[in-house]
Amino acid sequence: MKLSYTVLSASDADPDYPETELNAHSPHTRGWQTPRFCQYPQQLVIELAKTAIISQIQLLSHQHKIASRVELFVGSDRAGLETNLWTRLGYMSLDTNERSQPTSANLLFPVLKPAPQVSSA
Repeated sequence: MKLSYTVLSASDADPDYPETELNAHSPHTRGWQTPRFCQYPQQLVIELAKTAIISQIQLLSHQHKIASRVELFVGSDRAGLETNLWTRLGYMSLDTNERSQPTSANLLFPVLKPAPQVSSA
């Protein structure tokens, strides 16, 4: 089931690819990108429309702009943007496309065990 969400913030964004692009779901959506030579780590905060038990997340990375690592955190509506109230679930390493050459995007479906319950605002 696809959950409704809103992107609340990003630590940085390329002006041509703002984080708000992730709020629109269409073939014309360009996605979010960080600026060239940005500081790492970058953060993207997403708020779910309602409380949900999440067992899987779909993450799509551009074939030429692949993050080396993505860390997942969850927090309740009480967490806000205070990082000390977030729980780290783990991380994913993405394929650099050296084997497949830069012809395919990275589509990840990490399975979360046990499935965390995530509260909405």
